[in-house]
Amino acid sequence: IGCAFGPIDGATVDDLILKADLALYEAKGAGRGCAKYFSSELQVEQDDRVRLETDLRAAIAGRQFHLMYQPLVNAKTQKLVGFEALIRWNHPQRGLVPPNVFIPVAEESGLMPVIGEWVIEEACRIAATWPDQITVALNISPKQIVLPSLPNVVSQALARHRLQANRLELEVTEGVFLGDNGATLDVLRRLRALGLGIALD
Repeated sequence: IGCAFGPIDGATVDDLILKADLALYEAKGAGRGCAKYFSSELQVEQDDRVRLETDLRAAIAGRQFHLMYQPLVNAKTQKLVGFEALIRWNHPQRGLVPPNVFIPVAEESGLMPVIGEWVIEEACRIAATWPDQITVALNISPKQIVLPSLPNVVSQALARHRLQANRLELEVTEGVFLGDNGATLDVLRRLRALGLGIALD
C-alpha cells in the first residue's frame, strides 16, 4: 500500500494520487504485505530519476558512453585469455555515473536495448583489433536477453567487424530463467547456434 495524506502531502486529488503512487512504488520494492508513506525524500529521488532518464537519452544521442576492459587471466597458466567489457558513463555535470545507478533506469525506461546494441557493436569493433586468441565477454541485461532480435544484432556485429563468434561470450544472470522463460531459452539457443559462449554471471 502506498499512502499520501492531504493537505500535508498535497492540496489536490491528482497531487495526492501521484504522491501515493510514489509511496506504492517504494512499497512494491520492499516486498509483500507492507505500507509506505510519501515523504519529501521520495519526491527528491523521483525528480532525480526523471532527470537521470532525460540525461540518459541525451547520453545515447551524444555518445557519452565508453567501454573499459577488465583482463581475464587463466588461473592455472597465468596467461591473459580475454577481457570483460564494462560500460561507463562520464556525465558532463555529474561525472562518472556508476552502472548500478544508470542501468536500472535504462531498463525501466526501455533504453536498455539501444545501449546494449551499442555495447555489442563497440566490443566487437575493439576485439577485432586484438590477437585471435583473445576473447571479449559482455554482460547482457535481462531486458535485452528476451528480445527475439538479439541474435541478429550479435550476428550482424560479428560479421561487420569480422570477429569469430567463439571470441565473444555473453554473460547472463540466473534471474533470466525465472518465470515463463520459453522465449528466453529460444533466444539463448539461437545465440548458441552462432557459436559464441554463454556464461551465467
